[in-house]
Amino acid sequence: MMDQQLLHNLRAQTRPLHDRLEAIVDGARLMKPPFDQPHYARLLRAHLAFNLSVNEQFASGMPFEVRIPAWPEADRVTALKEDLKALDVNAAGEGMPAMPLAENAAFVAGLCYVAEGAAMGNQMIYKALLQHPEFAALGADRYMQQSKAGLSGRWKAFQQALGHYLKVSEESVIAGAKAGFLHFEGIWLALS
Repeated sequence: MMDQQLLHNLRAQTRPLHDRLEAIVDGARLMKPPFDQPHYARLLRAHLAFNLSVNEQFASGMPFEVRIPAWPEADRVTALKEDLKALDVNAAGEGMPAMPLAENAAFVAGLCYVAEGAAMGNQMIYKALLQHPEFAALGADRYMQQSKAGLSGRWKAFQQALGHYLKVSEESVIAGAKAGFLHFEGIWLALS
């Protein structure tokens, strides 16, 4: 069972970075006409670079006492690459800032918290994008569809693992989440 106080602490400690990132990325820009294809492509490129960075943490051989559901997340990466191909946008991540090396599995759980939160946040953007005929015609919504699929169940399963790591090292989870928000921000700015 997830300790709601620990989750509350995580949210409270990371809220300023979350809000700053949200303002910088400006997802609301995609939710009103006209459809801004370059902004959408930038969002997908940022998500791709971020998810690749998180996946690298799992390739390091670090021990995980409790598996973090859905990670490493290869399907998201595939969907993002296919969407960028449909947009005729280079998916390569050259020039992207490097993510700091994870201290431990709890730190990685914090990084995954940022990625899972982004997938949840995408749903408001996706719902608005579906109202744009020019968006629907692009065929570049695999990542958004995938983020939506099974979201509630995936979040519940993720919260169980997150709860374990918060109990083991709340400090490390919070540090990982903060590093994740800052890393995504760095990617976004590098793409400008």
